Amino acid sequence: MEAIAPQKLQPLLGRQLVCKNLKIDGECLSHAAYGSTDVGLFVFKEYVRVGRFFEIEILSMGKSGSLAIGLVPDGFPDNLLPGLGQKSYGYHSDGKVYKHVPGSKSGIKSGDAWKVGDRIKCKRDL
Repeated sequence: MEAIAPQKLQPLLGRQLVCKNLKIDGECLSHAAYGSTDVGLFVFKEYVRVGRFFEIEILSMGKSGSLAIGLVPDGFPDNLLPGLGQKSYGYHSDGKVYKHVPGSKSGIKSGDAWKVGDRIKCKRDL
């Protein structure tokens, strides 16, 4: 029987494709728009396969208190939150899940609003 070593986490910088308006400190991301209201965006290089997931832990809600995690297609506009653009899904800090529907920006209540200390998981099922 062969022993399998635990997989070592790669630094965030080694996994990013796009990093906009964010500060990276080890495994922590924080919004750093320097006065603008632009979306902070971090996109993994790796395609999220069925059954795979990633998660975030909320350390601070920031000034706006508006956060989102989700899945978006290649070429997704970098000024939109997941779920507000075509072929995207997002879970937002208001506790709602958003799936893009033309002309609508309302989500479906899925849980409580996020707070500091929460861990939010995004898993691809389909």
